[in-house]
Amino acid sequence: MLIRPETGKRSPLFSSFSSLVFCFFILAAACDKAPSKKGPEKSVANVPAEGETEGAPRVQNEPNHEGSGSSPEERQTEVAPALESGAVAPQFAEGSTPEFRAAFVGFQKWVTDRKGTVHAALLDLESDKWLLRADADKPVNPASNAKILTAAAALELLGPAYTFETQLFGSIDSTGVCQRLVLKGGGAPDLTTADLFRLIRVAKGQGLLEVKEIVVDQSRFDENFIPPAFEEQPDEWAPFRAPISALALNENSISLNVVPTAAGAVARIWYDPPGVVVPQGSVETAEKSAGDRVSWKLDVAKDAARPLSIVGGKAGEGLGRLRYARRLEDPRLAGGYALSALLEEAGVKVGTSVRLGLVKSEPRIALWSSEPLAEVVRALGKESNNFVAEMLLVALSQADASEKKSDPWSSKRGAQKLVDWLKSKKINVDGLVLKNGSGLFNANKMSATLLTSVLAAMEDNPRVYQDFVSHLAMGATDGTMKQRMRESELGQRIRAKTGTLKDVDALTGYVQRTGGKPPAAFSLMVVGVQASHAEVRKRVDAVILDWAKIL
Repeated sequence: MLIRPETGKRSPLFSSFSSLVFCFFILAAACDKAPSKKGPEKSVANVPAEGETEGAPRVQNEPNHEGSGSSPEERQTEVAPALESGAVAPQFAEGSTPEFRAAFVGFQKWVTDRKGTVHAALLDLESDKWLLRADADKPVNPASNAKILTAAAALELLGPAYTFETQLFGSIDSTGVCQRLVLKGGGAPDLTTADLFRLIRVAKGQGLLEVKEIVVDQSRFDENFIPPAFEEQPDEWAPFRAPISALALNENSISLNVVPTAAGAVARIWYDPPGVVVPQGSVETAEKSAGDRVSWKLDVAKDAARPLSIVGGKAGEGLGRLRYARRLEDPRLAGGYALSALLEEAGVKVGTSVRLGLVKSEPRIALWSSEPLAEVVRALGKESNNFVAEMLLVALSQADASEKKSDPWSSKRGAQKLVDWLKSKKINVDGLVLKNGSGLFNANKMSATLLTSVLAAMEDNPRVYQDFVSHLAMGATDGTMKQRMRESELGQRIRAKTGTLKDVDALTGYVQRTGGKPPAAFSLMVVGVQASHAEVRKRVDAVILDWAKIL
């Protein structure tokens, strides 16, 4: 991070399979377990499963590996017989073994017997051949697999080294007084309370002693701070549904920290960021056996920009620090309120006015630069962070050459630029619905073919491929894949994006090969199955690990 004061293909191969490639189809129908929980159904809308930090829907669309001379249909040669269950028959590469076919058909039958559908694609990036496609061109809700598109477009259009700037403007007179201190947001998704304090230190170093008025400049984004489809679940206060804004602090969420003291005494409480809520109530420290019985509610009826924070209940003595998080309802002034509180902590006298406005002719006092985009996107692939995904989708607006540079960024402009990018890659976007960048709720529809084609396009670009594949979670190792595929030594060869909603289980990524060979790209989405998420994931993982064995 930087903060400083201011003064003035590789081309795809088209050969047919060799005998070594076809050997790969010898398979064991298999089964490593990846335990996980099915989330509670909080409403009729698609919501994230419990235990995952993503929250998203499901979708699909058709690919055409850039540079290939034939269509997907021409590269598919054999279709399996129609299934008794009524499922769409999968298409296999010519010469695939009966074992390979039977294993996938068995998985598909298990899904359809439970009222679900399977949408799958497997593409060999060494030979540029489709090894399997099953109902792969039908657009469906992809859940958080939609983040694959957001991360890919951001890395290509903005570049791995791109950073976002947050700036502080104001005129400090000879007595240390600043009449108007302006905090201007530049779309950074990773600005924290500590970073805001760094800006204050620079301002104090330039003699700041008093601020009459604080202004927050949110003009970089348009006024729609609720991302598309987020309105489907307005009563969800978890941070995964946080709104967006050009000046966003702590991912537009607030945390309540409670530290029990001695039994019978009041527990210590503080908020991060400070100054954003009006505190009310207290938490009693109880006997150790009381456990965690803290209650917390944000009341936005009177002021959505500075809500009433109502706490109560008890916390057992000796529990240590307890931390809870909630999203903000209206985040636009939160950075200003936090700046005011931090200035006071730093010994700067501050007036009572915090409002929205624009930078005028004030000189820049300091700026803070975010982590480079290559680091920022890791929150998408590894942790399935919805807030970061939505912020990056909006940031794609700046790559829209048809608009003026001064025009506000927006989710709509970012989504259109993403679609334009797909078209530039010669990826078929028929049936694609793209409204938000996270895949949360019922915003998007895309196909397994489209998702796999995006993976192929990224593998063809050496400038961004390593950063792209690194942002994905690794099986049995980290992120949302940490607890999956742990019973197989092949788990670490899977780099993938998970996706979970009430009725969606998706996995899209790469099967990595040894010996420097190009990987295989896959997308496997299960929709509407009447089974637990744990059971579906176990079977999805078994299919992917089978592919890893033969590859």
